Amino acid sequence: MKKKRLIFTLFFKQGYFYLSRNFQLQKVGDMQWLMENYNFGLSSQCIDELMIINVGSTDDQKASFIEAVGHLSKNCFVPVTAGGGIRRLDHADELFTSGADKVCLNYSFTDDLDLVERIVSKYGRQSIVASLDVVTKDGERPVLRTNHSTGDSRFDVSEFLARLDRGGYCGELYLTSVLKDGTGQGLDECLFSLAELVSLPVIIAGGAGLAEHLYLGLVHPHVDAVATANLFNFLGPALEESRNFLIKNGIPLANFTGTLQPKG
Repeated sequence: MKKKRLIFTLFFKQGYFYLSRNFQLQKVGDMQWLMENYNFGLSSQCIDELMIINVGSTDDQKASFIEAVGHLSKNCFVPVTAGGGIRRLDHADELFTSGADKVCLNYSFTDDLDLVERIVSKYGRQSIVASLDVVTKDGERPVLRTNHSTGDSRFDVSEFLARLDRGGYCGELYLTSVLKDGTGQGLDECLFSLAELVSLPVIIAGGAGLAEHLYLGLVHPHVDAVATANLFNFLGPALEESRNFLIKNGIPLANFTGTLQPKG
């Protein structure tokens, strides 16, 4: 049976990690805070992948992000995806050199497909995660938002997903519900419907605050992974307990045994 994945997402800006709620950011602590207060070295052993997103995308903020990716990738045994503010091929090069296994792109899929194609040409499409921010409202079709969810959609979500699915631009999709983001109130079921439209592996994010929420996402046949960025709900023993709950209830996650070693 194909393994499912539990992914943790960290939002980073100029030396600090942030919580996100409906894409509004709140600073919570620096690297030392993450390691000490939430014992992230241990927590990272309870996930299948780590995603690190730079939400401060100006050029003078990239250096601290590269440093953070390098530090976390050396202290984390699982694959690392990094993204945010990638506007040139050398930006992607720096992330791969710093230890990222994949890069996450958002803006480029709507405004700079040439950059996507150049990264694919150099690293392969399996090295790219397409991050799409989706707004859903009762009785209305889902809307694709751009530019950190502030820009108006110029694309029909279903058609856009179909284009990515057949175009060979990426290895998987990361679908985030803007309205559910950071609420901890449960996943957006609309994302399940969108996952059914594509053959690419799909990660869904936004709203997971309990182990039961993770279960409801991972049990869906078209969802390959669920991501959470809820630092206060899922770091520490709660993350290990959630993984054990998922395995006990039949979710085919990797069952880690023994002592796990960092990649670096």
